[in-house]
Amino acid sequence: MDHIEKLANLLATENLTVNRGAVKTAQFDVKDRVLTIPQWKDMSDQLETMLVGHEIGHALYTSLEMLQNIDGNKTLHSYVNVVEDARIERFVKKLYPGLRKYFISGYKELQQRDIFGIKEKDVNELNLIDRINIYFKLGILSGIKFSKQELPFISKVERADTEEQVIAVAKELYELAKETDQKQKQTLAQNSDTDEDDGDEEYGDFDAQPNYSDDSDESENESEESSEDENSNEEESYNKSFNKDAGDPDSDADLEPITQKNLQKNIEEMADSSYEHATYQIETNLDPEIVVGYKQILKETAVIDTFPYTDYELRNSFDKFISDSEKAVSYLVKQFEMKKSADLYKRSNVAKSGSLDMKKIYGYKLNEDLFRRVSRVKEGKNHGMLFMLDWSGSMMGNIHDTVKQLIPLAMFCRRTQIPFKVFAFSNGYRTDEYENKYHPITQHIEKDESYFEKIKSRKVPFLKSFRLLEFMTDKMSNVEFMDMCRRMYRTTKLSSLYNYKLFGTPLNQSLQYMLEYIPYFKRVSNVQKLTLITLTDGDSQCIFDQLPRWSTEDSKREIKNFVYDPQTNTKYEVSKSFVNRSSSRETNILLNMIKNRYGVNSIGFYLCKPTTRNLTDALYSNSLKYDAWYGTEIETAVLQAKKDIRANGVYSMKGLSRDKLFVVPQDKLQIQQETLEVDRNMTPARLAKQFNKFLSKNKHSRVLLDEFVNVIA
Repeated sequence: MDHIEKLANLLATENLTVNRGAVKTAQFDVKDRVLTIPQWKDMSDQLETMLVGHEIGHALYTSLEMLQNIDGNKTLHSYVNVVEDARIERFVKKLYPGLRKYFISGYKELQQRDIFGIKEKDVNELNLIDRINIYFKLGILSGIKFSKQELPFISKVERADTEEQVIAVAKELYELAKETDQKQKQTLAQNSDTDEDDGDEEYGDFDAQPNYSDDSDESENESEESSEDENSNEEESYNKSFNKDAGDPDSDADLEPITQKNLQKNIEEMADSSYEHATYQIETNLDPEIVVGYKQILKETAVIDTFPYTDYELRNSFDKFISDSEKAVSYLVKQFEMKKSADLYKRSNVAKSGSLDMKKIYGYKLNEDLFRRVSRVKEGKNHGMLFMLDWSGSMMGNIHDTVKQLIPLAMFCRRTQIPFKVFAFSNGYRTDEYENKYHPITQHIEKDESYFEKIKSRKVPFLKSFRLLEFMTDKMSNVEFMDMCRRMYRTTKLSSLYNYKLFGTPLNQSLQYMLEYIPYFKRVSNVQKLTLITLTDGDSQCIFDQLPRWSTEDSKREIKNFVYDPQTNTKYEVSKSFVNRSSSRETNILLNMIKNRYGVNSIGFYLCKPTTRNLTDALYSNSLKYDAWYGTEIETAVLQAKKDIRANGVYSMKGLSRDKLFVVPQDKLQIQQETLEVDRNMTPARLAKQFNKFLSKNKHSRVLLDEFVNVIA
C-alpha cells in the first residue's frame, strides 16, 4: 500500500478498501465503502493528496440516500455536485486543518494548467453556478464577483451543512438558471423576429395591418394562409432547435456547469490507463490433516532402529553428540537466565506501599519519606517457538549438519520450558487418501479448473499438496524426544523412507497455513510472544505464479497484482516489472502478513556456500531491495558478508520482512567439538581462561544455537 492509500485510510477513520485502478477519475462507492484511485501521470504529490482528501470528504459526509434522491436528472446532479463539493471540502478542511495547504496548492496547480477551461474567458461572464464552483475552489484569488441579487446564494451555499440543505440550494440554483436561460432565449427570439420584419420592405405594411374585408379573393386568402404556415413552421423549427421541450432529458444540457465538466474531463486525461491494479485475498485453512503428528512419525520411522549402523555413524556416535550438546546447551541456558534476570532488574521499580514505616517515624521532622517501599516487577511475556525446516532435495548435502544444529535448539527450548514445535515442510509425504484427492508426486502445486475459477474471483487458493512433519514438540516425553532425535540424527536412513524423502520446497504454502495456525498455537500454548524460525537453503515454490500479468482485453496493458489482508487493512505488491524472483517476494509478503497480524518475531537461517556467486544469489534473493540492486551496491554487500563470516561465522542481514536473517555458510554447520586441555602447572586464572575458551568454541560451533539465544534473550 503506497502512502496515498495509507493516507486515505487514515483520513477516513475507517477501514476503507482503497484500490488503484484503470479508471479515469477518483471514485468512491458510498455503499461498499471502496475508494478507487487512478494511476495518475504527471501528478504532483500536493495535487494527488488534494484529490484524495476531496474523495475522503465524500466518504465521510456523503450518504447513499443523497445520491439516490437526485438520480435521474443529470443537470441537477451536476448542480448538487458543485454545492456538495463546497460542503464536504469545508468540513474535511475543518476536520484536518493540515489539508488546507494541499487544497490551496492543488487547486492553484489546476488553475495554472487551465483544468477548468476558463483561461481565455472572462470569469465574471460565466453562469452563476460556474462562478460559485470557481469561487469555492479557488477562493477570493479567483477574481469572481457577484451582484447583490447573487450574494444571498453564496451565503446559502456557505451555510448548507446538511444534505437536505445542499439539495434545496442546488434546486434553487437550477431553477434560477432555467428561468434566466428561458428569458434570454425569449429575448433572443424576439430580437430575431424583429430583425426579419424590418428587413422585409415588400410585405412590411401588409403584415403590420390585418385585412378585415369579408369579400377578399379566395386565392389571396390561401396565399396568406400558406405564408402564415411557412412562417409558423420556421418559427417552430427555430424554437425547437434553440429551446427544446422541458420534458426532453437533454433540453437543459447547456445549463450544466462547464467548469465542472472541464475539470472532470481534464483530470480524466491525466489518468494513466496503460496498466491496471488487481487485488487478491489469500485463502487460509487450518485443516488438521496438513500436520503429520509426532506420534505418527515415531510409528512410521520405528524401522530405522533396526537398520545397521554405518562406519561413519559409529565414529560419530549419537550418544557423544547428545552429551556434548548438553554441555553447550547448559552453558547457553545459564547465559539466557542471566540475561532474563538483568531484564527483570531493568523492568523492576520501587514504589511506596501506602503505609507508614514505623522504623522511620522517629525522623519525621528531618525526613518526609516515612512510607514503606515495595519492589514491583512488571510481568514478562510467555515465549513460544515455531521452527520450519526445509525438507527439500537441495538440502541433501546439508540436512545432516542442519539437524545437528537444530537438535540443540529443541533441547534448549525443553530446558527453558518454552513451548515449541519443529516442523519440516515437505510435499513428499503421501497417503492413499492423498493420492486420490490430489495430483501424483510433483514439485509443482496443482492447478485444476477450481484453481483458476478462484483466481478469476480474486482469490489466491489454499492448496493442500504439502505436509508439515511435526518432528519435535514440547509435548513429547523424554523417551519420545530422544527416539526422535536419534532417528533424525540418522538423516540418511530417515530420508530413505518413502514418506520422508527430500522433494520440493513448499515454504510459501507452509507460511500460508501459518496464517491460521499461529493464532491457534498461541491460544493452546498460552504464548504471548512468538518467534518463527525458518531454516532453508533456497527459494520456495510459487503460489502466486498463475496471477495474470497482462490484461486479456488488451495485451498491451500490464496488470500490477496486490495481495490485500483485510485483518490489518494492508496491501502488498506481488510483482514488479523485470523481477524474476517472484517466490522470494511471495515469502516476504507472507512473512510480513504474519508479522503485521500477530506481532511475530521472525528469524531466518539461510544456508549457502561461501562463494561470491552463492553469496550474491543469497543476498539478492533475500533483500527487499533486490528489484533495484545492481552493480557496486551488491558487490559491496557481498564483500561485507565475507568479512562478517570470517569474523563471526555468519552474516546478519537487515531491512527484511524477517527481524533478522542469518546467511550461514554450509561449512560452518559442522560442529567442531573442542577438548579441554588442562596442565597440572596451570594457575587458577589460566585454568579459568582455558575453560572459558573451551566453552566459547563449543558454543560458537553451534552457530544456529548461539545466534538464536542472542536474539530471543
